[in-house]
Amino acid sequence: MLFGHSNCRYKQPKEIFNDSTLYQNYSFELKDSFSIEKITFKKTFASPFKHLAVIQEGCDILIQHFIFEGGEHLAENFYFLGSLKKEYAVYLFLADKLKEINSIKFKEVKKLDEKFYIKIERIDKTAIKISMSDTENL
Repeated sequence: MLFGHSNCRYKQPKEIFNDSTLYQNYSFELKDSFSIEKITFKKTFASPFKHLAVIQEGCDILIQHFIFEGGEHLAENFYFLGSLKKEYAVYLFLADKLKEINSIKFKEVKKLDEKFYIKIERIDKTAIKISMSDTENL
């Protein structure tokens, strides 16, 4: 089913980080059932990771995947995102929640808050993915 379809709970995804004052390289692609946003922040921001890809998918359930290349410490990565602009402050909440977790195994779905679930996966030696949704069906 396509984003924005009249029977979908969620509308088409929008770009999150499309602010030319923030990035060195940027792209956003919208496909039938998902979007992918790729960002390399300007070096002056001293990002704790090299690159970020954000994939949004779903219709009645929205899942967001944040893939960090070169950033092993997820809380630190989200503190960075939350500090960029006031509209990204929601990522500070996520960073705090990640710091509260004593441990989470890769591919384990963890409830962080009412209707807020995450799953962390290793993509390869340099990339890690955190998936988020309001359902545990990650």
